Amino acid sequence: MPKLLLLSVGLFLLACSQPIDLPDFDEAAWKADLNGCNSTRAQMVPALLQNKSLLKGVAQRKIVQTLGNPDEHELSSRRQKFFTYYLQPGPKCAGVTPNQADSIPKAIIRFDALGDVNEVNIYN
Repeated sequence: MPKLLLLSVGLFLLACSQPIDLPDFDEAAWKADLNGCNSTRAQMVPALLQNKSLLKGVAQRKIVQTLGNPDEHELSSRRQKFFTYYLQPGPKCAGVTPNQADSIPKAIIRFDALGDVNEVNIYN
């Protein structure tokens, strides 16, 4: 019995530590394009939108494992969290001024108060 319990716990921990598998989406390329400075993420929007339903309800840590740390994050007054991933060069990229941030295409992932994805949106 203890071996079965140990095996079950091990499989559970292994499953919890794996990123989400998004079909036709290159997670490594997304992560490598920090702040969207190379505009690689912009080319990946169709695949992200195609997999949008797979992201809903997913825990915040899984999103970070899959997409990397966000370029920006915000905590709202209702304990919701927003992750922003720039799709084209963001304000931290060379030659981009901070006041241009509102007009830069971005993916915003909204988390509910429990830390699960509630919404995934693309803004141009």
